Amino acid sequence: MSTPEPIHASSHAPWVVVQVWHQHAALHSSIVRELVIQPEVTPVPRMPDYIRGVMNWRGKIIPNIDLRLRLGMPSAREELNELAGLITARAADHMAWMQELENSVAEHRPFTLTTDPHACAFGRWYDSFQTNNLTVAALLRKMDAPHKAIHAIAVQVEALKEQGKFEEAKRLVDSTRETTLARLLDLFTGFEQAIEDNHRPVAIILNASGTLVALTVDRVEAVEPIDPATIEPFTDSGVESHSSLIRFIAQRGKGAGLVGLIDETQILESAVAIPELQAA
Repeated sequence: MSTPEPIHASSHAPWVVVQVWHQHAALHSSIVRELVIQPEVTPVPRMPDYIRGVMNWRGKIIPNIDLRLRLGMPSAREELNELAGLITARAADHMAWMQELENSVAEHRPFTLTTDPHACAFGRWYDSFQTNNLTVAALLRKMDAPHKAIHAIAVQVEALKEQGKFEEAKRLVDSTRETTLARLLDLFTGFEQAIEDNHRPVAIILNASGTLVALTVDRVEAVEPIDPATIEPFTDSGVESHSSLIRFIAQRGKGAGLVGLIDETQILESAVAIPELQAA
């Protein structure tokens, strides 16, 4: 079987590079009509999971496809719920950690949980988590100091216990719970809300062979040219794809890495295969 020709292989027009989950994909600018913050979508029953429903664009009712789901990736809602659950669990961890520190003072025994802020579950996650959202990144940085201060308290409490100063150790634990721990818990709660408030997916309005369709992505990263000479058939390296929507990859400029090229004919097939949406 012959290898299909790359889409727009001879075109030097720019591509719209988007982010979905942890991957990048690109749409040729010739089919892009407009970029809008994701408007309200009306669900349509008995549709494939990647069909979000229909939306109103300039008085036209058009189908809305979720690119994450179309590519076999987790939905943004699933990711947000998982992250919110993780933060809730880490808040509970630190309340339990503080309670165990208090118990160790009351029972005159050593504290056995970690005093290293990088070794607890939150610390390990915090050190490895990455985000392009500036608001979320700033809020995460605010957590660093109180989180380290809480773990440092345990070292001070152990030193007081070794000196037999159990009442002073208890006062230090109580004070930390009411101040530093309370602040950290507030930041945990604020982080969950920031994740929710700052999730603003983008709907890209496409005109594929005369058919209008909206494609929902996490964000638009750039509009840039792609050298046709770098386009090659997709393999299982560099870009993850679980559907025929991406059949080619290309090298972005300035060492920005590989990007999957979205085949608009496959988007068109997804849209026209659902006549109920086109007639809505």
